[in-house]
Amino acid sequence: STATGAVTGTVPVPASNALGYDLVAADRNGTYFVVAAPALNQGERLYKFRLTRAGRVTGFAAVPVGALASTTRAADALAVSPDGSRIALGMGFVAAPMLCGNGHLCPRQPRPDYVLAINLATGHRTVWHWARSPVVHSFAVESLSWTSDDRTLALMGQWCPSGRTNQTCARGYHL
Repeated sequence: STATGAVTGTVPVPASNALGYDLVAADRNGTYFVVAAPALNQGERLYKFRLTRAGRVTGFAAVPVGALASTTRAADALAVSPDGSRIALGMGFVAAPMLCGNGHLCPRQPRPDYVLAINLATGHRTVWHWARSPVVHSFAVESLSWTSDDRTLALMGQWCPSGRTNQTCARGYHL
């Protein structure tokens, strides 16, 4: 409750997300969507629910679109189209660190994020990858947002030139 600060309901996400972040977004009709991993090594799933006027969670259910990606990818951004017909997710690479023979962490080949869009009525998936470039070392999706006409997805991303650290990476918006 914004008036009292009291907790009025809890979303029954099956498990904490061991892969990445629990993400939540809503459409303009008040349906909320949440991304979570129900169990380790099963991949993330999409769930939906609504809130009553009293702030109670109702209609919590899995959205029947299956696992969002392999267990080596986790959603790090989520946006729902205003009409609730589509979602878009920034999918980042996650993997347990590996030790090299010298006891140090082994360097990993960068694996850029990609955007996964799913039509919730048909389950059809579209994937947008960052264009390969000899200059860009990595790409991360930081934020996604649909425009009010349900037709355009805005993306804020970060890309890093080869050989640079995150402190020297660039950020920008793309439509």
